[in-house]
Formats: sequence, C-alpha cells, structure tokens
Amino acid sequence: MRVRLAALLLIAMLTGARALAQAATAGADVPLNLPVSLDRIRAALERSPVARLKIVDRKPDFRVEIRERRRIEELLATLDFRSGPVPPGGLYAFEQKARLSSPWGSQPIVSVDLLSVAGWFAGGISSARRTHAEAGAREEVTRAIADYCAAQPNRGAGIQICASSPAIR
Repeated sequence: MRVRLAALLLIAMLTGARALAQAATAGADVPLNLPVSLDRIRAALERSPVARLKIVDRKPDFRVEIRERRRIEELLATLDFRSGPVPPGGLYAFEQKARLSSPWGSQPIVSVDLLSVAGWFAGGISSARRTHAEAGAREEVTRAIADYCAAQPNRGAGIQICASSPAIR
C-alpha cells in the first residue's frame, strides 16, 4: 500500500513540477489545472497506516482423509481372473514348450509358397494368351495379303509380296 502511495506521489510531483514551470513562464495569474489534488496526497501521507492483518491463534478445524487405498481396491475388484487354470510358466511359455518339444520342432515337413506358384501359373497363362494372339494376327495378315493378291490382275504376278507369300502358292 505504501509503495503505491509513494509511486502516486512521485507521479504527482513530476507532473505538478512541470505544470508549475509552465505556469511560472506563462504568468502568475493563470490558475493551475493539475490532474491530481496535492492536498489529498498530503493528507493521505500524514495519516498513519492502519494495520489490517490480525493474527489470531486458532486451532485447525480441518482433517485429511486418504482415499487412494479404496480406489486401488476398486480397480482390483474389476479384474476377472475366472478364465481357468493357467499352465505353469504362463500361457506363452506353455505354447513355446509345446513347439520345441515336438519331433519336428516348429518347422512343417512340406513348405509350399503359394504366391510364387500363383505367379508361375499367371505367367504361363499370360504367355499362352500372347502366343494365341500372335498366331491369330499372323493368319489375319496372311489372309489379307492373299485377298489383295487375288484381286490383282494375273494374281499379282509382278508384285513382290504376292510372289513371296506362301498362301498364294
């Protein structure tokens, strides 16, 4: 409280000194128009500060209750352990022991990679389709050449493609 009051007084003094300097240069008959009242500041500084904090010896009227134990017990009560007996070492250890103790271990006797077999079949089918399409295209070109040569005079005897075509012979 005193710090605020001192800061307010300092601000008032600085602004008041500036206003007084302006009034002195302007003339003595000009009234001062200060933003604060210096009389009120002086009166507030002369008053003694009132002690507002009263220290009273009282017995504490509160208590502390720890509830964490109940919360843990409630969480444990929600767990379900009725799934049946657990093999020694746990379920994962039981499975590992069963795999390791089998005569072949965990390796199968015959292993077939179906993805590579499917790729091999797909490649064979694709190759057969391509071969069939090429043979059909050859037959179509041969028929077109034969029709062209048949339409020419003298069955295209002077045309080189008609002479070398096996379909015309």
